Amino acid sequence: MLLTVMLLSGTILGATAIAGMLTVYQVRQASSATDSMRALYAADSGIEWELYKNNKDSSYAKPVMSNGSEFETKVTAANTIKSTGFADSNRRVGRAFEVHF
Repeated sequence: MLLTVMLLSGTILGATAIAGMLTVYQVRQASSATDSMRALYAADSGIEWELYKNNKDSSYAKPVMSNGSEFETKVTAANTIKSTGFADSNRRVGRAFEVHF
């Protein structure tokens, strides 16, 4: 009887630990989706900023994002703009766009 109780307790403890780990992974994934969207929109802003500078006003200042995201742009001589957006200043989550014009 003691062996049965120990075995059932171990099984329940293992199942609870696995369920806890899965919950933590889902919470991390949900926050990563938010950061991913912020980085994506920052990269899109970088593309639009470079296109505006190229077509309208070359001295237009770089926009500052109110949500803390930021972007980097690179323009090549082959009429290509690459913009990489980051969700925050730690640059853990980044997304990029590239435009040929």
